[in-house]
Amino acid sequence: MHPPPPAAETSFATIQPGTDYEIPTSQESLPETFVTFCHPGYEAPFNKLFFLPRVEKTPNGSWGVHYLTALTACQIVANNAFDGYISDQADGAPLTTNPDSVLLRSRYFFIVPDRPERNGYHPG
Repeated sequence: MHPPPPAAETSFATIQPGTDYEIPTSQESLPETFVTFCHPGYEAPFNKLFFLPRVEKTPNGSWGVHYLTALTACQIVANNAFDGYISDQADGAPLTTNPDSVLLRSRYFFIVPDRPERNGYHPG
């Protein structure tokens, strides 16, 4: 097994289910306490949907947010948009990761693909 890349080079890390996680003991031990999830269609600072605390620790000691937890929260906040995905760019592709990965960057975007029925048009 290869060691995970440094947090600065990737937007997520893989964890092993069942690993014993420790709770952060102080705010000083975290580079940034929260991960921000943003709307891709609005400019900062008005694009923030919500924040999740970094409570998952990776084997290399980085803290982040569990990917599937974040995705589910985004989908619910976006009116049950279960076809939406998380990206690290406002106009980016979906992250290619497994559900038990940990998101390490400070900001991600939740993107819902355009569908005609979302704009009031229902193909007949």
